[in-house]
Amino acid sequence: MQSTGLKDKNEKEVFVGDIIKCTKGCPHEVYLEKEYGGIFKGGMPAIYLKRLGEGYAWTEDEEIIGNIYETPELLEDK
Repeated sequence: MQSTGLKDKNEKEVFVGDIIKCTKGCPHEVYLEKEYGGIFKGGMPAIYLKRLGEGYAWTEDEEIIGNIYETPELLEDK
């Protein structure tokens, strides 16, 4: 898995494919958007989350709760 260079609130390194609980509330999958040049947007740390459709400013309050390989059910709509 590819590292994003960011860490969650527990100092765990964030990788592409991780599922994070973000300040938007619900779980999101971490991915890299090649069109925008990776994980930085506007010079500030940002990350691309599926289902948001835009860059998300990384606040370090986010927490890794799983990944798409071991816990894909976390992304299921309930």
